[in-house]
Amino acid sequence: MPAVMILLLMIALFAALIEPWIKRTRIPFTAVLVILGFIGSEIWTGLGFDTGLRWGSFRDIILHLLVPILVFESAYHMPAKLLLKNSLPVFILAHYCPV
Repeated sequence: MPAVMILLLMIALFAALIEPWIKRTRIPFTAVLVILGFIGSEIWTGLGFDTGLRWGSFRDIILHLLVPILVFESAYHMPAKLLLKNSLPVFILAHYCPV
């Protein structure tokens, strides 16, 4: 198995192990994952490995990878009553949102 796959499995295992602790501290889990990702990338590049990320691709990574994950996570945990209360603005924004 390549080293990158092992690293990704270790990160996923670590995230799964700290999730109960994060729930008790009431810190947003996504914020902790972003911080852990930043620390992990700094360690990875500090060891001399290349992440493959460049400034030119940063915008695409944010818009096509991180934003959908954050929107899905917040929509998944949204109460149904709150969604029904705000359904008109949600549908208007969904209709006029450029693809």
